[in-house]
Amino acid sequence: MGWLSIQLPSGRKLLERTTSFTPSPTPSHPLVEPSSTVAVIAGKSGVLERGHFFYCVHIAVGIREFPDIMSPRVGKGFHINTIVEGSQRFTPQSSPITYVKLQHERGWVFESTMDGQVVLAPLRSQIQRDISRAFYRVLHTSINVYSGPTFESPVIGTRANLVECRERLQIQVPTGASCSNTWVFLKLRHAPGWVSETSRDGLDKLVDPIEGDATTVENPKFYKVKLTVPVLAAPDVDGPRLQGSFPKQVHSIVESSLRYTPPESTMTYVKLAHEPGWIYETTLAGDCILDTLTKEPAKQHGKFFYRARAKLRVLVSPEPSSAVLKHLDEHTVFCGALQFSLPESDVVYAAVKDKGWVALDRPSASKVTVERISESMYQLCINPPSWVAVGYPNRSWFKVPDEGGNRDILAVETTAQNELFADRNTLSSSSLGVDSIPLVRHGYVATETAVIPVVLEEIKHPANAILLTFPWKQLWWHVSFPDKSVVVVELQHGLHGGFRAVFCNGNVMAQSRLLWDSGDTIEVAAAGHTFQVSIVLEGGAAFFSSAVQYYTYSLVVDGHPIRMSTYKDN
Repeated sequence: MGWLSIQLPSGRKLLERTTSFTPSPTPSHPLVEPSSTVAVIAGKSGVLERGHFFYCVHIAVGIREFPDIMSPRVGKGFHINTIVEGSQRFTPQSSPITYVKLQHERGWVFESTMDGQVVLAPLRSQIQRDISRAFYRVLHTSINVYSGPTFESPVIGTRANLVECRERLQIQVPTGASCSNTWVFLKLRHAPGWVSETSRDGLDKLVDPIEGDATTVENPKFYKVKLTVPVLAAPDVDGPRLQGSFPKQVHSIVESSLRYTPPESTMTYVKLAHEPGWIYETTLAGDCILDTLTKEPAKQHGKFFYRARAKLRVLVSPEPSSAVLKHLDEHTVFCGALQFSLPESDVVYAAVKDKGWVALDRPSASKVTVERISESMYQLCINPPSWVAVGYPNRSWFKVPDEGGNRDILAVETTAQNELFADRNTLSSSSLGVDSIPLVRHGYVATETAVIPVVLEEIKHPANAILLTFPWKQLWWHVSFPDKSVVVVELQHGLHGGFRAVFCNGNVMAQSRLLWDSGDTIEVAAAGHTFQVSIVLEGGAAFFSSAVQYYTYSLVVDGHPIRMSTYKDN
């Protein structure tokens, strides 16, 4: 199978279209006895017959490279009731198996198995074979489809519409001492089976050939399904459905890559663009199934990063009825370079970098299953650092725990702090979390004249028996003003001792100790700006419960809160 070029790039024509074509049938010479000789093939001596042999496959058989049942396989082989044409028969010495060399393919097949089962049944009649594509119209309400090119074969179906065939087999069947009937069978192109041109006695014509070729238009289109339509394996309304496919439901949107119309047919078939299979535009009665959409799909190119908040399906194509390629587990991060939405649909699909599509949440969805994240968060999940430096004026390096080779603790702790203050939309922190995990997050202060970037560094220190210290929290807000000046506000807070201290650029601005620490607000001034540090005790009703009662920390710059950076700020 393949394609031929009509002309060269220079414009010189290679093929000329003709208005008529007379097929040259494959001749058969049943009356001429095959010639037999002794030959050696593949190291085996035996009897070689040359001639023209036709067989009907009774047991599916593979093609061998040499006339040996243990020889390597080549080609695809033959299914049951297929007609096989051979040019040589070879029977090795002392072997019960006779091998047949194929006429139109490379390789050998065997007539029987080692235990005597018939694989290839010889066709003794005079045969003419024409392998070409052709279309026929059915002249009756329906005609039978046989499993083989004989009327004795089992009936496996019926045909009531246009028939597309790829092979024409003419068989002379003797009916008496001096007369015979001619049977002509057509092999279906898109489905297994054969149909007959005439009845058994040859008096009633069942099909009539159609002049012309099928019309093929390669023009991608979008359709809206108005009636439920099955997905076919080929452009044949009477053919089999595509195995493993599901019908396209009403109101679903599909994209096509090709339209195919057989000659003298009212049926137009549409090839699906993102998955195998065909559907048709109208029913046999003329009812519209597919409504063409004129609106183009919405596409947005760029870099997009996401986190799965639930188990997600990765689809083969950006369509609701698409097959599932794989699944993404919860908390998995992924990126893509395209967001795609079908016309007249509010569902947006994100192209997964590896392969496939993920449906994002609808605007009206009550549950978040796919979260858009920033590139920095994505990199923190994919390539977390082994060491992190925090602090001012002296930077301290902290080793990131990697128990079992898993360093996702940074992403987990960062996400936990962000989610805690998501409703407030502030770059704040809390006393919750794992000890000795350095975190770095980003935010900004939006004023009337400028947007001031802020970096928050933090770490929770554990209790130290040697230094006689309680657990304490240390935070640094790096505020970069438009005049290139940077003010670093540091907060130290003892979680059990009531100690708190505020530093600006390393200088102590305020410090105190409270016996009962229920929070505090400290306001300091530096570099012509005011900074208000707040310590708030959350969950006050749960006394002495470290699981429910915790502290939160926030900073206000010149009366403006610090907002948390999101993917929109990249």
